[in-house]
Parts: sequence; C-alpha cells; structure tokens
Amino acid sequence: MIEKLRVIIDNQIIRHFRDSRAPVPEVALGGMIGMFWALTPLIGIQMALVTGHWLIMRSFGFRFYLPIALAMVWITNPVTMPFFYYGFYIAGSYLFQVINSTFEPVSFEKFSQILNSAQTMPMLEGILEWGKFMIYELGTPMLVGGFLLGIPVSIAFYPITARVVRKHRKYLASREGITMEEWEARHLRHDEKHDAMPDSNKV
Repeated sequence: MIEKLRVIIDNQIIRHFRDSRAPVPEVALGGMIGMFWALTPLIGIQMALVTGHWLIMRSFGFRFYLPIALAMVWITNPVTMPFFYYGFYIAGSYLFQVINSTFEPVSFEKFSQILNSAQTMPMLEGILEWGKFMIYELGTPMLVGGFLLGIPVSIAFYPITARVVRKHRKYLASREGITMEEWEARHLRHDEKHDAMPDSNKV
C-alpha cells in the first residue's frame, strides 16, 4: 500500500520536478503557483484557474512551468480533500474568533458526511450539493482559511523548490562530469532559457 502510494505521488507530482528541463526560476514559480491554487477550496476548477493564471502571466511577459503548476493541484484530491478543506475551515474559523465574529462551527463528522454523499452523486448533482454546503454552512471561513494558509505556504515553497531542483541538477551534472551551468546549457530547452523570476544562487 505504501509503495503504491509512493509510486502514485512520484508519477503525479515528483517526476514533473525531476524531469523538468525548464529554468529553475520557472520550475519554482510553477510550484509556488500550483501550491497556492491547491490550497484553496476550489476543487473542480483549480486546473482551469492555474491555466488562466498562466495565460495572464504570459500576456505580461512572465513565465512559469505549467506542467508542474498543474501537478501541484493534485495535492487536493478526493482522498485528501476532507482533511485539507476542514483544515481551511478551522483556520478561517480561528481568524473570525480572533476578530470577535461569532458563528456555529461545523463538526468534522458532518463535513465528511456531506462530502462523501456529494461524491456518490452524479457529477453535476454532487457539485451542486457540495456547493450549497460550502456556501451556506462553511462559506467565508473556509474560503478565508484557504487563502490564509495558501499564501504563506506557497511563498515558502518557492525557495524550497529552487533549492531542491538546483541540488538535483548539480547531481545530474556531476554524473556527466560537468558543472550545473554546462548541464543546463546542454539540457534546457532553448525556448525556455529566460527566467520567469530573478534567479539567485543564494536561494
């Protein structure tokens, strides 16, 4: 079971980082943007939002590696969704308590029950059922909680990704007996040799 899960995670997420031939800043920015949209309670339209984000940034001359951004969205899938979404709700609820806003909390049992029920329905009916529950019972706390967690986590993900990818490429370069700069000159796709964000060897 654990080995099967490892293979799934590797195939769905990790291999996109490992096999990427985009510049490090584009890979890191793709991971950051994908992580941001993954940590929002918008499952079902997250990939569309990532693609729209990519198109808008392209129109302004910025680039990030789209396959990685799309892969990151897989983090919030039907298996992990109950835990992530309820976590968003708890984070948002805590914020509203801090600002002295009052509302009746929803238990995790009820949250899981509604979610499981929606997943057994036909797609459109399930989306409508889940949508009504989100709007009328979870609503603002879950949405706010998603952004509350998503913004700092995604920002932190950029330097972590850049460091890991750079370390992996140095390893690949060492196997060929060349420097990382030489490896990138040899292996990066020529149409992607410009940075999406300023690079820094200090990351």
